[in-house]
Amino acid sequence: MSWRLDLPGLLGQVAEIAGEAAAVKLCLARGGHELNIPSKAAGSELARILGDDAAAAKVIAELGPGRVRVPMGGYRGQQGRRRAGMQLMRNGASNVEVARACDVSLRAAENWRGQLRAGAGACDHGAQASLFDRQD
Repeated sequence: MSWRLDLPGLLGQVAEIAGEAAAVKLCLARGGHELNIPSKAAGSELARILGDDAAAAKVIAELGPGRVRVPMGGYRGQQGRRRAGMQLMRNGASNVEVARACDVSLRAAENWRGQLRAGAGACDHGAQASLFDRQD
């Protein structure tokens, strides 16, 4: 894959260890909350979230057990998924890759692609700053 997501902190580390799809799954499931990284992957909540004991084992081996805070990364909720999907598309991801990474239907990804092709800049709410975005 030639596309890359801009994932903050822990999510960036998980992306390097287990792949971007795993990092997005983690963000969608637990973004903005704490997560216990266990000492063993088999049957753990981390493995359930990532959908793969092997990916969870890699994360555990690299990060070690303990409690972590998972950044939201702007990917929670429908608008967050749309924002992430459009970013992936702009970076060259296919509709199937976007649908899987963002946990949406293929039809939703196809609709987003159509909006990008139509130049949906005026109605791209994903690019609009949220009331709660920091203005440093």
